[in-house]
Amino acid sequence: MRFEFNDRGVCQNPERKVDLHDGKNYLIVKVAQLPDGSWAEGLDMRVGTLGYLYSPSMGRERYDSDRSAAYAVLLKVKETLEREIQFWEKHTELDDNLEPVDNSKAMQGFRRMLKVVLEKLEYYDPVQMTLF
Repeated sequence: MRFEFNDRGVCQNPERKVDLHDGKNYLIVKVAQLPDGSWAEGLDMRVGTLGYLYSPSMGRERYDSDRSAAYAVLLKVKETLEREIQFWEKHTELDDNLEPVDNSKAMQGFRRMLKVVLEKLEYYDPVQMTLF
């Protein structure tokens, strides 16, 4: 696949390595091969109120393969989701009337997405690939 970059070095047609949708929540991991042969990663994610969006670009960290780029972004997502789960397990949000807000649905979304991310991490793990 030939990747195209705009004048700011952002890939216009990245390859999707992970494309998950769960109701309002979604996770899209994107990669692109840079002109020098290395790979960059991108992320489009929304889980509850948490969201990230960035495309593979020449200004991002570089990886030696598409799989290692996908693995790197999945690792970042895993750490972020674990932090969010830990935070919301310890904190109670209050509404305008100072009543506790039920965040159980948000927690379910974080946990479901984390489970899928852990499965994808195992699939993209570069150490696993060297064993075959």
